Amino acid sequence: MCARYLNRFGFQVEEATTGEAAVAIIGTCHPHVAIGELTLPRDDAFQARIREQGIPYIVTATSDVGIVLPDATAVLVKPFPLAELLQEVRRALRLADQAARDLNDSA
Repeated sequence: MCARYLNRFGFQVEEATTGEAAVAIIGTCHPHVAIGELTLPRDDAFQARIREQGIPYIVTATSDVGIVLPDATAVLVKPFPLAELLQEVRRALRLADQAARDLNDSA
């Protein structure tokens, strides 16, 4: 449902059911934002890859139990309004764009 919603707003969305599949997608698609379920199976490599590449990460969770990456851009606890997801994706993109501009300005 989240992927269809984001597609309606012009975002290209790739889906993965495991962390391993997400790592493979990151290698070919170079995403601007990653959204992952807190309980995504085998996601250690996925979390390492997004951290290495500086990809903003939005975490979704079914409860407030679990450990979230300290550098997560946002945490959305289900059920959340889809409009909130869209807002957080847009915010993550703005933050990433600003970080890239700051990096270029300091170079």
